[in-house]
Amino acid sequence: MERYPGLKILTHHGGGMIPHFSGRLDAIQADDQIDAFEHVFKRPPLDYFRMFYADTAFFGAVHAARSSLEFFGAEHVLFGTDMPLGGPAVIEDTIADLRNLGLSADEESAVLSGNAERVLGLR
Repeated sequence: MERYPGLKILTHHGGGMIPHFSGRLDAIQADDQIDAFEHVFKRPPLDYFRMFYADTAFFGAVHAARSSLEFFGAEHVLFGTDMPLGGPAVIEDTIADLRNLGLSADEESAVLSGNAERVLGLR
């Protein structure tokens, strides 16, 4: 990421297992595996994962949306649904899930449109 500071990595389905395995990824720092990382990376491995962006294609799994938002932060989560998969109301359901998480108005606006506009260079 240092070599390409403008690179933006967008992960699918809320970052997949990254938020859920963050404890395990963080544990890499505590064991012998860190030696391999120290020769290549300047920061702890988990710091790089937090630089990724994630979408909101969760198909009604509010707990997954919460986990993704807590891990990446609202500024790194972009609205997405995998439409047409997920049923006829997947867009509305995903918006409702996000609105039930108690995000601030600024965080909700960022997730629903602002982050995509910024990351994709649309504004």
